[in-house]
Amino acid sequence: MSSVINVMFALALLAQVLVLPFVIPLFGIGLEHLWRGLRARSESEARRCFVVVSITWGLIIMALIASGIPVWESVL
Repeated sequence: MSSVINVMFALALLAQVLVLPFVIPLFGIGLEHLWRGLRARSESEARRCFVVVSITWGLIIMALIASGIPVWESVL
């Protein structure tokens, strides 16, 4: 059982190392569009910015979940 847990830790760590370099710029892009959407003068421009925020932050959430956060919580 211990070897299975070690393999799970190794795979989760590898996935996080591969995912995190993409997550950080996506967070910045989403934050920039959130700020732009809050300052938008027209409703259509604000809606477009919020769609970009939801896409980028949705990708971040899915990437972090797929990279092993549930594995870490279930083992610890």
